[in-house]
Amino acid sequence: MSASQPGTSSSTQIADNRIFLFRLQILIIDGGLTSLRNYVDQELAAQSSTLSTCLAYEKARIKLLKGKKIITQVQYDLLYPSSGTVSTSDLDITLIICLVRNLKFFRLNSKFNWNIPPVQSDTSIEADICRLKLFRNEICHISTTTGIQHNDFINKWQEIEQV
Repeated sequence: MSASQPGTSSSTQIADNRIFLFRLQILIIDGGLTSLRNYVDQELAAQSSTLSTCLAYEKARIKLLKGKKIITQVQYDLLYPSSGTVSTSDLDITLIICLVRNLKFFRLNSKFNWNIPPVQSDTSIEADICRLKLFRNEICHISTTTGIQHNDFINKWQEIEQV
């Protein structure tokens, strides 16, 4: 049996479900990425630093991450371009989350468990970044593009919006 809303065809429902999925992806990629870039920029400003200075200071740690294949060669080259400087606007959501999780410069709790969903009452920056990471992974790794149901969309949107 179809779970369609009354008066809608199956193909219309599928199209709507795809739109719901794409809206969540845009919220995470655009909104989440903007939030992360703002966080990094604020941390840099609070420490009277620049991203280039931070990356130079943390180069040994970043090389270790590259050696462990946590950071790819392409990401490493982006962080240390042969000419010019890198800014947060050059970084994608995955790389920013990797950097803030692993670099001491960002002063996050090193004992935080990044692999499990934080409890709802945890409003720390670590918990919000973890939620964003988990939402991004869940939404971007859905094995189908047929979409998600309206109720699931509403619930996910509200959860993501709180981050």
